[in-house]
Amino acid sequence: VRAPRPRLTPRLLVAVWAAKLSTLVIRALGRKGTHTPGLVARRLYPGVIGAVAHPPRVVVVTGTNGKTTVSNLLAEALEAQGLRVASNRYGSNLAAGISATLIDAVSWTGRSRADVAVIEMDERSARLVLPGLRPDALVCMNLTRDSIKRNAHPAYIAWILSQALPESTELVLNADDLIASSIGSEANPRTHFAVDRLPTDGTAPSGAAVDIAICPVCDRKLEWDYWRFNHIGKAHCPNGDFASPVAEYSASGIR
Repeated sequence: VRAPRPRLTPRLLVAVWAAKLSTLVIRALGRKGTHTPGLVARRLYPGVIGAVAHPPRVVVVTGTNGKTTVSNLLAEALEAQGLRVASNRYGSNLAAGISATLIDAVSWTGRSRADVAVIEMDERSARLVLPGLRPDALVCMNLTRDSIKRNAHPAYIAWILSQALPESTELVLNADDLIASSIGSEANPRTHFAVDRLPTDGTAPSGAAVDIAICPVCDRKLEWDYWRFNHIGKAHCPNGDFASPVAEYSASGIR
């Protein structure tokens, strides 16, 4: 159940107005205005993500790769169904950009004007975004190696996401990713997707970049039904303690 948001206070309304005015000025100058209005709002009201009115449904898309493509595909598909969609289409996916997207979707009196929000979120920003946003659904494409100085190990990012996720959020996870498929808690409803074995897939990892090689339960070396790259593929523990989740939806016959 979505937690009630704080009532519309004069301070929150001022933050909304200031962000909207800054958007008008920035766009009059020929720019997009996707980030700065959110900075303004967060300076005036740090908890604006959780306080501003949300659309009735909120979907978050995150992961190392594919966020912008997937969030834009979702937004286009929902708009084709006649829904009014609020989305940060230009990839401003940190807390400020997401704040700006939510504010852009409300009226000057603070009422939501959208039916659904499709929010692209940088996976490292989960702690600043998810507790206030409380999405109905979160799609995690993958968690693979990025800048070590920024993201450390992908399992660390999975832990950050899990710590920030509300238990009511439904998870849509990549079953082929042994790290991304594990985020959340037992309370989170979850659905998995995958890509069926490809002709180019192997049966054993090669190279140095394999971020999951042993069973997280018994430390036995994992066996692979097929291996695509890094920790992407389908694997199981020979002791039966761990296995890739079963995908309810899978893509096949890919060219």
